[in-house]
Amino acid sequence: MTQVRLTLIVAAFLTLTGNFTFLEKTILVYPLSENWLFVGSLLVWLFVFLSALLLLLCYRHTIKPILIILLMISAIVSYSTNNFGIVFDHNMIANTFETNTTEFLELVSFKSFIYLLFFGLLPSYFVWSTTITNVPLKNQLWQRIKAFVIMIFIFVLLIMSFSKHYTSFARENPDLRMYINPTYYLYSMTKYVGSKFNTSTTPFSQIGLDAKINKKDNKQRLLVLVLGETARVDRFSLNGYKRQTNPMLEKEDVVSFQKMTSCGTDTSWSV
Repeated sequence: MTQVRLTLIVAAFLTLTGNFTFLEKTILVYPLSENWLFVGSLLVWLFVFLSALLLLLCYRHTIKPILIILLMISAIVSYSTNNFGIVFDHNMIANTFETNTTEFLELVSFKSFIYLLFFGLLPSYFVWSTTITNVPLKNQLWQRIKAFVIMIFIFVLLIMSFSKHYTSFARENPDLRMYINPTYYLYSMTKYVGSKFNTSTTPFSQIGLDAKINKKDNKQRLLVLVLGETARVDRFSLNGYKRQTNPMLEKEDVVSFQKMTSCGTDTSWSV
């Protein structure tokens, strides 16, 4: 099998199996009854974009390691997004790198193993066991050029055919792109790595100097700060959520304070 063909097969597999949540949320905005052609074009667009990206990165000595790593990570991301609604933005990438073994093992389940097996391990074995045809460099370049030309043609055709849809999709629904697998988490990882190399610091400045303390108010106030894990209040069965999410807490004599706020719902952001 040629490098180009293997790359296109993996790109198609990732596009079809890694974007269930993206499609689900897109259909809520663009119902299939009226927009099935546009929704289908989105999948083609994702395939074209991912294929072009992989063709730039995957060569004789890099194709298998890159594709296998991508398949394994995408399977984990797909499981997390489909089952927990997790968006792998810059903050979540940071949270992933800063987590510990205990927190990671809490997410391991039979269902997660099934995801990893069918969407990660088995496809990775296919890639690893595939024999890459030795093609002269000149022919390889020609194959890639032809593939890029076809992709550019498809890209232009899609944009011209659904220009109004793509315009509204980009302007009015930017949050949908955060569910695209694997391109969005790759973008987030790039952003995270870039932030680690950014050594610039913001100069110290004092703010709020015009604020004055009202010394006449002698009323005492109690402020409670809770430092630790956070969760979404509308996902607590203690607060009326239909699914059972607090089986252990319900056995305890606890009080659920519903009017609470948090600066974030992931460890790296809130702590």
